[in-house]
Amino acid sequence: MIPGTNPEKENQQTHSNRIDSIPHRRHHPLPPPPLMGAGEDRISGLPDELLHGIFLRLGSVRDAVRAGVVSRRWRHVLGRPLPELVFEQDLHDHEPPPRPPRLEPFLDSVDAALAACDAPVVKRLRIYWMWCGPLSMAAASRLPTGRVEPWLRFASERVVDFLDLHVHPPGLRGVNGEGGVIDLPLCEWVKGISVGFGTGWRIRPPSAGLFQALTELTIRDGCMDGSELTALVCTQCPGLKKLHLCLRLVDAFDISIRSDSLQSLWFGVQKTRRLEIVAPELEKLSVILAIDEVQITAPKLEELVWPKFDPSCHGFDDVGRHLRMLEPGRKSGSLMQQFDEVDDLRLTISIPQVCLQ
Repeated sequence: MIPGTNPEKENQQTHSNRIDSIPHRRHHPLPPPPLMGAGEDRISGLPDELLHGIFLRLGSVRDAVRAGVVSRRWRHVLGRPLPELVFEQDLHDHEPPPRPPRLEPFLDSVDAALAACDAPVVKRLRIYWMWCGPLSMAAASRLPTGRVEPWLRFASERVVDFLDLHVHPPGLRGVNGEGGVIDLPLCEWVKGISVGFGTGWRIRPPSAGLFQALTELTIRDGCMDGSELTALVCTQCPGLKKLHLCLRLVDAFDISIRSDSLQSLWFGVQKTRRLEIVAPELEKLSVILAIDEVQITAPKLEELVWPKFDPSCHGFDDVGRHLRMLEPGRKSGSLMQQFDEVDDLRLTISIPQVCLQ
């Protein structure tokens, strides 16, 4: 050490000179991660098992559909098996029991199972109870009005494929003999609906909204308002392809069925005064009951069943002259004259019984 020097001060000065001697470098932020290419997403890279687990934990069908915008593989995941709920008791072909079967235990089991179901998305819900016993035993199998509403709410929130809901005790009406009202909820993601509750019940569709995914609709028994039925078919089901109606109207009404997507129609609606059908894609048509006036526009019609055809008040505005199948009634020979060629003609022949002595 040189006399008269301070080692600590010298070291600090030397260190400072070294730092000053290092060329100055401009610091740049870290480069951003590479951008994803068009159409790529990070969710699509996850394993199918993990995607399916995410799907099942979503809160509702609506959330699952919205998630499809994020991942291009979501449809593939949706194709994997989903839970199905089936509750079925068919006593139709059984021998009459000494005592009428009670509907209440069946209803309780359905309620308990739906309450315990933790799957946010269900592929299919089927609730079916059928017994055609004598009306004297009907009191034990009446359906309380409020029991069906939770089932329909469950379907509107969770079912994505098919809703099949039929409860048919004998002479089914509401409690105390009064007809009940079934408010059909808006099931935006359900593809098929089949409902039936007996002749004493009125089925009322939602006043607004669309059944966006619905392609198949069956309504058996029950009754509907004519204007509500027309609005349901013509306005609220834009993608409907198959329609089966076996019910009655609250009051006599003119029914109009206008659909650009409908391909098959089975029509058996009581109290229909006039029926108008305008369906450019319709291929199969069955008109079962007698109706005062019918007018049909269906240029692609291929199969026709019409046992009550009356040429004086029933007509075709635009229908092809060649049918693949025709089934007229016993006295509907005039219907055959409406077409030039029929591949499959199905006739009902009545042969009276003759007693030979």
